[in-house]
Amino acid sequence: MRKLFSVFAVSTMLACSGLMSTTQAADIHKTSNFKVIFADSETSTEVEGQEEGQPQEGEVQDSQDNEAALSVGELISSVYSLSSQEKFNKVSAYLQSNPLDQDQFKNLLSGLSVAKLSSKHGDSLVGFYVSLNQAAYNFKSFRSFLKILSDEAFTEESKTKNIPFMMADLYVDKNAVDYKTHKKLVKFLKSNDMPRDLVDENILPKGVAKINGTLSIYEFKSLLSLMDSHYRNVQTRGLMVASYTVANAARLAEERFREEILDLEQTVPQDDNLAKINNLQFDARETLFYIEFEYFKGTFEKDLFFTWNKVIKQVRDNVDVKHQNRVVKTLLKRNAHRLTAKKNAKMLKAFSM
Repeated sequence: MRKLFSVFAVSTMLACSGLMSTTQAADIHKTSNFKVIFADSETSTEVEGQEEGQPQEGEVQDSQDNEAALSVGELISSVYSLSSQEKFNKVSAYLQSNPLDQDQFKNLLSGLSVAKLSSKHGDSLVGFYVSLNQAAYNFKSFRSFLKILSDEAFTEESKTKNIPFMMADLYVDKNAVDYKTHKKLVKFLKSNDMPRDLVDENILPKGVAKINGTLSIYEFKSLLSLMDSHYRNVQTRGLMVASYTVANAARLAEERFREEILDLEQTVPQDDNLAKINNLQFDARETLFYIEFEYFKGTFEKDLFFTWNKVIKQVRDNVDVKHQNRVVKTLLKRNAHRLTAKKNAKMLKAFSM
């Protein structure tokens, strides 16, 4: 038995406790139909009745124990008239004591949907069920759970409220992902409009970090190409390239691989302290990323008007004077491998450094 609620149950109870009860469908008969359509695949143990007024020893149990003994169909019937929040509370408690297989759970969810469980609580139950099993599924099975989530679940911006993000994060953490699987996962999340930062700054690099040592340079570039063309992604790309290089350091003895890495490094900032950039003041950091994104774009993407003079102007116009020198030093250091001495000197002179 699992005694503790997972993050999905706890966060949903806190977030949804203020929701209004869903309207009960008075014209739908909550009869044994639920028991027939959504019954357990295995025959449930029937409890024999007893004569009125003569309870047998040991038969008096609290409501939670009684509910734990219910079949899936009986559970749906027992919660049918409750509010959506109450349905979630009781069903999530039931799932802790009753390890349902995937088909049973999906039947339960479908039945609860007919019984007017809200999509928000339905999404939470999917996340809760997946978390109880520690996302220990093959990718096909895992994706089938993602597919039954509502569209709104994917677009939630907070990583502590976005259920498909939490599911995917757990899946990557607990399973031996490979290149093809991770690529499919990332593309699926993006196709369902999950926010860029959740995918590009979290799920994508986390999976790549697990399989860095097994990826060919082609596969690594292919995963990098999944990232949106967004200025904030310059930092994540830089960290991923640095991590990939370290994981494959032994291959730097191969001339072709070494040349590929050097070419790749020309597309990203590089620095021993790359990860410490978050110590910069917000506007300074945003300006730095934007400059790196715009100025170092490829030949066919680059804005020809975004010259080095434009870079200097961006720093002057968007960064507080007291932070400008640090931004300049950071910019020059992170991009020393792709800046000429002339540009370096011009920048230092512009800020009297």
